[in-house]
Amino acid sequence: MNTTTKTAAVEVISVKHINKGSLRAFATVKVANKLTIHSVRIIQQDGQEAWVSMPQTEAPSANGGKPRYFPIVEILDDNLKKQISDAVLGSWAPPKSAIAGEEPPF
Repeated sequence: MNTTTKTAAVEVISVKHINKGSLRAFATVKVANKLTIHSVRIIQQDGQEAWVSMPQTEAPSANGGKPRYFPIVEILDDNLKKQISDAVLGSWAPPKSAIAGEEPPF
């Protein structure tokens, strides 16, 4: 799905629905026509509002335990972080079957 939504400095270039576990979609975001961030995740756990997570990488545990996750991109400015989140969530619409609580057909 290619959806373009703009705020003052943020443009959502695309949103790709995934719906795997609590992962609902990936988005690509352009900031101030100077930076493109790929793999911005839209997360929504059952019964909760969706939220946006910046890209991260997984590091396996040395002793076989749970993996650790480390950010690839950190947005330090709270205003910009909110603009990105608002733009991404504004561009994303859950599939109709997900709204009804059913699994989507993909």
